[in-house]
Amino acid sequence: MQFSVNKCKIMHVGDSGTTLNKVSEYSMGNHKLKYCDMERDLDVIMSHNLKVEHQCSQACMKANKMLGLIKRTSVTNSP
Repeated sequence: MQFSVNKCKIMHVGDSGTTLNKVSEYSMGNHKLKYCDMERDLDVIMSHNLKVEHQCSQACMKANKMLGLIKRTSVTNSP
């Protein structure tokens, strides 16, 4: 199986290891791999410190957009 170097990234998990390990450079073949602090995979957002803040804020933004759409398109606002 061939890996796509453009899709491969490095993420150091944990607060203590992030500054120490950023000195190291990783590569696949002749291509240097990029660092990331946050990555989305299967619609789950993983961050380097394993906190869910960004995941929750994204879900809240989607819900607010949907509520705004419903509010704009509804004919009446009475309960």
